[in-house]
Amino acid sequence: MAAPPISRYSLIAWQVIAPKRWNVSMLQAEILMAMMAEGQDMVKVIEKTTATWSDVNRPSFKSEVSLSNSGATIELFAEGTVQQLKIYNFVDKGTKPHVILPRNGKVLYWQSSKFMQAKTVPGQLKSRSKWSKKFWGRTPRTTGVFARKVNHPGTKPRRFAETIREKRRGPFDRRMRDAFNRGIERMQSG
Repeated sequence: MAAPPISRYSLIAWQVIAPKRWNVSMLQAEILMAMMAEGQDMVKVIEKTTATWSDVNRPSFKSEVSLSNSGATIELFAEGTVQQLKIYNFVDKGTKPHVILPRNGKVLYWQSSKFMQAKTVPGQLKSRSKWSKKFWGRTPRTTGVFARKVNHPGTKPRRFAETIREKRRGPFDRRMRDAFNRGIERMQSG
């Protein structure tokens, strides 16, 4: 005897809806604009590190943004004379202990005071006066110092770029997430 025919019916039906063709350039534009804004903010932050430097020693900064199939990049650049970039590099990367000898004379000379301090500090994105807060309201007493050579102890690296990357991580992530969401909304709306 033959088996009875089986009846079938569908409980769930899936229908494929052809999606609109998305304009990915809208998403790229939002991300690019957000990265350019982040680059400008990074320049403002790094400019604080040299705000109290003399014009002779202070480099300028700029950011460049590039977008490719492999990703997007923000690059921060210091620009200036060889001397400005050399000084900035010494401060940013630090120096090892070294001997300082006179160039054109027989002795070195500089002004010193117990109220003087370094203008920058490792891990901080700012520049301060060479005069400590203990000095405020007093007449500076500086002493002229003469020496045939100086055994400099070196300087600790300030690592400005690493500090900026570390401190801007949260704001950067939020800015990129917002740009991505705006780009998706623009793509969906048309």
